[in-house]
Amino acid sequence: MRLIHYTDLHYRKSWFRHVARAAQHCDAIAITGDFLDSQSVTPAVDQVAWITRWIRRFPGPRLLIESGNHDQERDDLPRHLQHWVADLDLPHVYTDGDITALGSTTVQCVGWGEQPQPCGPRSIALMHCPPTGAHAAIEAESGRDFGDYELALTLLRGVQSPDLILSGHVHRPRRWFDRMGPNSLSFNPGRCDAPHPPHIIIDLNVRTAEFVRHNRPNESVSF
Repeated sequence: MRLIHYTDLHYRKSWFRHVARAAQHCDAIAITGDFLDSQSVTPAVDQVAWITRWIRRFPGPRLLIESGNHDQERDDLPRHLQHWVADLDLPHVYTDGDITALGSTTVQCVGWGEQPQPCGPRSIALMHCPPTGAHAAIEAESGRDFGDYELALTLLRGVQSPDLILSGHVHRPRRWFDRMGPNSLSFNPGRCDAPHPPHIIIDLNVRTAEFVRHNRPNESVSF
């Protein structure tokens, strides 16, 4: 069972096209928020329309997504689009609040500002914001921590916490993964100026994760 994790596409159309091509080589794609780009000259309403069409035409068997801070409760979106990610209702798409399974692994899509539900072994939570204290939440250049404090407490307690947290939010994290608490790994592929988006290929059968970046050696970790 193969899952590929992307984040923070920010309306970069060539990256969305890359994700669609990658869908042919995995069992599911996970995108952890910030589909929209607040700096784009394209109005937010038009961004939502384009991305929604892309999601409807997504060629893979399963798309796991959740909202980021750029995606909802924006002044430049009308009321009926404030929660457009969560409102998607498509058979191949799982979004904010949904829970599904990839083989023997439970996957929950946690919307922006929400927390994961207690879960059993072999579980994954998609969250836009990584946990406070994780290298995946700390900006490499400034050293500022942009993590989620409540999530960090959950992972440190280690009671029914997810095995993997797939996140984003911090574009240039200090490191793409970190171990948090007794049971969990936090992942963040980040964002860079490259033809292809950085991503993490997760093999749920052999329990390995491989970090792929443009023109850089791949890195891997077991979980």
